[in-house]
Amino acid sequence: MSKLAISVLLLMGLAFSGCSDNVNSVSDGSGRDMRAAEAQNLDGILLTKMLSRIDLGHFGDIHSVLIARNDVLVLEEYFNGYDRNQSQLIYSVTKSVTSALVGIALQQGFVQSTDQKLLEFFPQYAIIDNLDARKQAITLENLLTMTAGLQWDEWSIPYNQPGNDATRLYNSGDWMAFMLNLPMTAAPGERFIYSSGVTMLLSGILQESVGTTAANFAASELFVSLGISNPPWDAGPGGITNTGWGLHLRPIDMANFGSLYLHNDRIGTKQVVLEQWVALSTKKHIATNNGYDYGYQWWRFRDGSEVANLLRTNDIFFAWGYGGQFIFVVPHLNMVVVTTAGNFTDARPGFSLLRDHILPAVKDR
Repeated sequence: MSKLAISVLLLMGLAFSGCSDNVNSVSDGSGRDMRAAEAQNLDGILLTKMLSRIDLGHFGDIHSVLIARNDVLVLEEYFNGYDRNQSQLIYSVTKSVTSALVGIALQQGFVQSTDQKLLEFFPQYAIIDNLDARKQAITLENLLTMTAGLQWDEWSIPYNQPGNDATRLYNSGDWMAFMLNLPMTAAPGERFIYSSGVTMLLSGILQESVGTTAANFAASELFVSLGISNPPWDAGPGGITNTGWGLHLRPIDMANFGSLYLHNDRIGTKQVVLEQWVALSTKKHIATNNGYDYGYQWWRFRDGSEVANLLRTNDIFFAWGYGGQFIFVVPHLNMVVVTTAGNFTDARPGFSLLRDHILPAVKDR
């Protein structure tokens, strides 16, 4: 089968873990077959040990683990009652999907450039609180890199508490007005402030620019290419799409999205988003205050980190959602890893699966 044909199978969610009979079977005794993993130069014994540890609860509430390498889905396992057909709330992985939509809007001319000023997109808000030169200087790029400088705190207060800014935004009657009226705490571009609110502003920008909701734009310009049909996407007041944390996808859909970025946003001969946008959006733009680097709504491991030190090339980038939702893309290994989970008090299990088990299983990393 050609590489293109295999890629189409993966993107349609039809690839499976079986492989040719000339590869030795590796099993942990539970019926898991590692022939496909071995065929793509992964250590099946290490992977089956990982799966056994997940079964025993060593990584908390894991829902799924998927690995695709060389356009072959070599591992697809579900746990704790989950299966392939269940859509799951992917939380802030939504942000990386939204970044792709911004790239498409730029490519199609709906948005002029990442240098466009935030307030240019919202002329209907004639009166804005706390307006000063710093707020007037906020650009689309500042939103993408979470360096807008708007006052925000969603990490020090639990999400279910009224003082959490993401909760305050969600409970407001106008998400765009809430964000535009916030005071400034830093000059744009000065420092990273993690904010689901600035990603929500991207929803408003997309809606104002393309003339429909971000969810509708995604359905016609992104998801159809991935074989994803109308995934649930939460909305707020007035029907605005929740681009901060509201998208629901199946893990196989997440793997397909990761594969799209692995191949520079190209499916076969179709360029979904310009290759330049993939490179620009996934490279480091700023160091964060939690030990990672950040691009345009994509995360990166810093040079010298434990994960980076496992690889001959630190080209890995990832989408990260609350509770343990991850899409890891490793270009030089031609690999995508997806995990979903319900580990809402500890993000470490998802990183541990990658660092301590999946990457060490790659024989040519």
